[in-house]
Amino acid sequence: MRSTRVFLPENIVAWISQRFPYEDLRKVHFRRCRRIPFAWLVPGRNFAGLTLWNRVYLIESCWIAEPFNQTFAELVLHELVHVAQYRKNPFTFPVRYLMNHFRYGYDLNPAEVEAREVATRLAAPGR
Repeated sequence: MRSTRVFLPENIVAWISQRFPYEDLRKVHFRRCRRIPFAWLVPGRNFAGLTLWNRVYLIESCWIAEPFNQTFAELVLHELVHVAQYRKNPFTFPVRYLMNHFRYGYDLNPAEVEAREVATRLAAPGR
């Protein structure tokens, strides 16, 4: 899998920092790629992003940083929630995530539920 490192524009970094107090956002490495790594774990599902520790992979067609829009905002915030989840429990989070994935499925995985809820709330217009 080949990916390219990309950077969020400064206006987006500022916007995210206001909503998601993330003291070291610049340490997160964003990667644009044609295919998401490990997408084969969930057959029949199209993924826009995947987070592995401090690295966020976004599918090329979803990397629309300018003009900044609601869909892109929610995607980036969703993946940043996963970065925070990894940082909170760097050793247990990946194992717990996979166990919950096989137990509940992707949509009901507690890590995914939290990421969707937080991203939707933080990206809401007027917030």
